[in-house]
Formats: sequence, C-alpha cells, structure tokens
Amino acid sequence: MVCTIHQPQPKIFNLFDNLILMKKGSIVYQGSAQKSVNFLIQLGRPLPPSESLADYLLDVVTPGKDDENDEMVDAHSKLSPPVDLSRGSHKQLFEEGGGTTGWWNQFTVLTRRNTQQYFRRPDIILLNFVATSLLALFICLGFWKQIGTSQQSIDTRAPSLFFACVTQGILGSLQSINSFPRERAIMLRERASGAYHVSAYFAAKTFVDITTTLWSPVLFTCIVYFAIGYQAVPKKFFIYMMFMILDSIAATSLATAVTCICVSVELSTIVLSCLFEMCRLYGGFFASPAQIEVQAMHPWRFADSLSYIKYAYVGVALNEFHGLELSCPAGTTCQYTNGEQISQDKGYEEYTIGFCAGILVVFIVGSRLLAYVALRYIRN
Repeated sequence: MVCTIHQPQPKIFNLFDNLILMKKGSIVYQGSAQKSVNFLIQLGRPLPPSESLADYLLDVVTPGKDDENDEMVDAHSKLSPPVDLSRGSHKQLFEEGGGTTGWWNQFTVLTRRNTQQYFRRPDIILLNFVATSLLALFICLGFWKQIGTSQQSIDTRAPSLFFACVTQGILGSLQSINSFPRERAIMLRERASGAYHVSAYFAAKTFVDITTTLWSPVLFTCIVYFAIGYQAVPKKFFIYMMFMILDSIAATSLATAVTCICVSVELSTIVLSCLFEMCRLYGGFFASPAQIEVQAMHPWRFADSLSYIKYAYVGVALNEFHGLELSCPAGTTCQYTNGEQISQDKGYEEYTIGFCAGILVVFIVGSRLLAYVALRYIRN
C-alpha cells in the first residue's frame, strides 16, 4: 500500500518509519525517515533548529529555488539506490500463494467486505423489512383476503398471483441503481491498482446480493400465502416461495446489468423503468399466453419471451390452479369447475412449472453475465 500525504505535521511525520524522497521522478533518498537529517547534512543543508523536518525536506528538493542546491540533489539521486519494492515481503500477507493473491482468497475477502457493508446499514435493513411487510399486508388484507374457492374467487385469484410477482425485487433494484455506481468507482480504482480480479469482485458481490435478499421473498410468502387462502398444501407453498425467490433475484439481476451498462444513476433509472414496464405488460396477466398465441406473427411477439415476470406468474398460476376445485351453485352452469380448466383457457398449460423455473434461472445467469462483461469493459 502506498500512502501520500501533503506537508504532514511533525507529529504525523514522526509516525513514518521509512521515507522515499523523489525529485523529477528520480529517488534522491530512501531510508529511515528520522535519519533523513543525515541526508541534509550530506547536502550541506543541515536542518535548522526551528524548522519542521518534512517542510524543510520539501524546500530542499523543490527545483528552481537554488541552482547550486539543485545540482547537489541531482548528483545525490544518481548515487541513491533504486527503490526496494520487496520491503515487507516477509510478512504473511504477501507470501507467495497466501494472503489475497489467489482468486479464492480475493473472493473471500471481498465477500466479507460486502457482507460488512450490508450489516453496517441496519436502518436500510429495517426499512426493507417494513416495506416488504407492508406490501404483503396490502396484497393479502385488501381485495385478496381469504378468497375461497367460489366462482367469484376466479376473478381475484389471478390478480393476486400476478401482483405478488410484480412486487418482488423492486426495492432491491432501486437500491442497486443508487448504490452500485459509487461501488463501481471504488472497484475501478482498486482494479487499476491490481488489488483483485474483476471476476472475484463480481462473484463476491453477486453472492452477497443474492444471499442478503433471500429473506425478503421468504417473509413475503409466509405472510401472503395463507392469508389469501391459496391451497394449503406444503409442496405448493414451497413452490410458490421458490418462484418468489427466483422472481426477486431476476429483478435485481436485471437492475445490476442495467447499472453496469448505463453507468450513471439517471440513465439507469430511465432504462430500468422502461424494462420493468415491458416485463409487466407482457407478464401473462394483461395478455395471457393464449391471447399472445393468437397474434403469433405480431412484430412485438418476442417481448413476451423476454419478460421474467411472465415465467414467475405462469409458474405460480400452474402451481395454484393444479388440483384446485371450484364450487358451483346447484342448478347453475359454471364456466370453470376446476383450476385446470382455467389454465387451459389462458394457455398456461403450454408451459410447465419446471420450464418456468428453468427460464428464470437462465434469465438470472444471462443478466449476471451481461453485467460482468459490461463491468469489465465499460469504464466511463
């Protein structure tokens, strides 16, 4: 590590052990900081009793003040040994194969640092907890509280599933586009100094980002699932939770890719907002897969395949509608008597739960890879 300080006070300068004094890019002195007084004596410029050693050293080596002195300093620079960059190499941190030189050690150190940065903001963690809880309560205690299995529940079950998918990852995405540009500037400086590999930094950041956001969709699921009145089957509960987690990670991964490409907070906010709106529009609710299939030749048909919300929503819809029995009043004709009929009518049966989960994983990995490439090659 190299520390530069401008005109230090005597009490600060006395804390330095070794000193490298340079003039015009050449070393004129290297050695003990306190023994630099001997260097001044060799130049015929001993330290006056009332002068600060640091200030006087700067005066002596400053070019242009004294031509004779300049010649003496320049002559001494030719006799001075080259800087010894191996000083301190005996310490464990810099031993070959140890310390932070290896990729895995870099990853470990950076993971620890990112984790510490996360826990240093308990106010943000608390606000995320409150915001997640409020969103969950608004969803499950509003129109969608204990919807039951009546015919009226058909009109409320799908919206509750869709808007649960829409809310996941929004808070983490907004925090990412506001905080990551500052982290990126620090990373670029540390990368330029050779402190670590970009891949180690990005892997550590991805790991910490994912692990520290897992609790939010888990908390959301625990509040919403039973309050709304979805099927009380353990397997379906955990499948719903899995899709909430994947949905949340997909949203934050998309935000990370956008911030790495756009760099600035302003541009990232605009681009990410547009992408989120597109994902909502083609999320499978406003226009079901069956409706989209009717207009398969439409030029914007590709947007349906790029919406991560669509795969999260279709996944939880298949999970909820499978095995769902709907009540039908006696003496009446009902359009739907079970969930499979709804899935078939909406076109959800074109997909499977495993396929939707797999596409979300591909979306997450693809977004992260795109973010890594942008982080590595886009600097301004």
